[in-house]
Amino acid sequence: DCMLEMRTNRVGYIYLAVAVVMVVASGGLSVASMFIPYIQKSFSLDAVTPIVVSSTISGIVSAALLTLMGSLFDRYGHRPLLAVSAICTFVSSNLVWAMSLQRSWGTARILWYASAVVSGIGFAASMASLIPTLIKWNPNAAGLISATTTAAGYAAQIVWAPIIPALIGAFGVFRAMQIQMVAASIATFIGGVVVIKPPPQIRPEAF
Repeated sequence: DCMLEMRTNRVGYIYLAVAVVMVVASGGLSVASMFIPYIQKSFSLDAVTPIVVSSTISGIVSAALLTLMGSLFDRYGHRPLLAVSAICTFVSSNLVWAMSLQRSWGTARILWYASAVVSGIGFAASMASLIPTLIKWNPNAAGLISATTTAAGYAAQIVWAPIIPALIGAFGVFRAMQIQMVAASIATFIGGVVVIKPPPQIRPEAF
């Protein structure tokens, strides 16, 4: 039993490292405000409020769904929820890119707000499943796991801060947003669905 516990703890820390990479790769979403001036210029908007309201929409959707996502996690495990998160991020990235095809804000904002709704769903699915799964792998290090994962989110802002302007300069604002969101989607799917497995004491194993 002692050997099994040691092995489980070791695997748990490996998965924590995977989660840190996932969070950093998804960190472009945490500095989305860097895109706002470019979007404002693209549609000749005088105010930023019509753009930033998307954050409120996304937050409301996430808050409304977190309890449901937590219940689904308890029943099905983390893999289906993180798959949903990855898919939502990918769909949202394409909605954002489709804004580049629009001439007026009146049409583009429908895509922008739809992207916020979809992102809110994905964020709720991720929030309700990633950290709880890591803690189940190593319950004796719950504080460390929570703190490290949270710190990775802040570190991601530092990582992406110089990358995003470079992407915008090379590809334009909407393609740049799409690229960073696709990176987040891929990282979430590979790390959360393929690599991180349910703890051995959890049955049935989802997927």
